[in-house]
Amino acid sequence: MYHVEKKRHIINQLIDCGFYKDGRRQLYELDLSELEKHLQDIKREGVILHS
Repeated sequence: MYHVEKKRHIINQLIDCGFYKDGRRQLYELDLSELEKHLQDIKREGVILHS
């Protein structure tokens, strides 16, 4: 259950950042580790862009 909630939370964060990866459905098909990696990349890029 924890993984499902965490995955949903990360997907919502990715969508809020404008990251769709060919639609919401495909985001749910990714592993939790892949989603976390995409979120880290987006956060890293955001820090670079805002610094």
